Amino acid sequence: MGYTVKKLAPSSDPVLHNGTLYAAAQLVVDGFGGGALPMIERFGARAQSGAFYPAIWGASNMGKLYFLS
Repeated sequence: MGYTVKKLAPSSDPVLHNGTLYAAAQLVVDGFGGGALPMIERFGARAQSGAFYPAIWGASNMGKLYFLS
């Protein structure tokens, strides 16, 4: 299964968080031929430096996927 996050940008949306909030307006899931349901509570982004930015679970129901920095 592969994921691609697109349109990631700083966000000022009213989401409870500690740190810098980023929002992705598009998440593409490639299930490689099968049905795929992304597990948002385990999703995160990893920078080239190796730093991990977790998704904010429960806030993604607003049509965006949120990450913290």
